[in-house]
Amino acid sequence: MAEWLPDDFKADEMEAAASRAFDSVKARAASRRRRVRALRLSAIPAVLVAALLLIAPKLMKNSGLEAPPTVNTRATPADETITLAKIDHSVAIRWKGSPENEYAVYRCTSPKFDKCSLAGVVKGTHWIDKVATPVSGENRVVYYRVRTIG
Repeated sequence: MAEWLPDDFKADEMEAAASRAFDSVKARAASRRRRVRALRLSAIPAVLVAALLLIAPKLMKNSGLEAPPTVNTRATPADETITLAKIDHSVAIRWKGSPENEYAVYRCTSPKFDKCSLAGVVKGTHWIDKVATPVSGENRVVYYRVRTIG
C-alpha cells in the first residue's frame, strides 16, 4: 500500500462504497427520467383537450349541431339602407323611406333572397320581428328584405 494511506485503509471496502454511491446516482437519474417521461405523457391529455376546444365549433357545424340563430346585420342587396338591431329575443328593423308609405317585410333563409316569406306589412320605416328564427331548413341565419307596396 501507499505510504500516505492510513494503516487501517481497506481498498475492498472503499471500492464497495464507491460502487454503492455510483449505483445510487444511477438509480436517481433513472427515477428522474421516469418522472420527466410521466410528466410529458400527462401533458398529452391537456393538449388533446385544447385541440378539441379549437376544433369543436367546426365539428358541431359539420354535424348539424349549430349555435342559436344569428341575425344578419348586412343590408339586402336591393336596399342598402336597412339597419338591424337585436332587442331581447326580437330584431328591430329600420330603413330609409317615407313614413307615409306601406312596406312589405320579408324574412329569408338565404342570402340570395330566394327563400323568403312575408313576415309583415307595415306603414312607416321600422318594424320589430318577434319571431326571428327560420321555420324550417338547416340555415339558421335570418335575412330581411323590405319592399315598398304599391
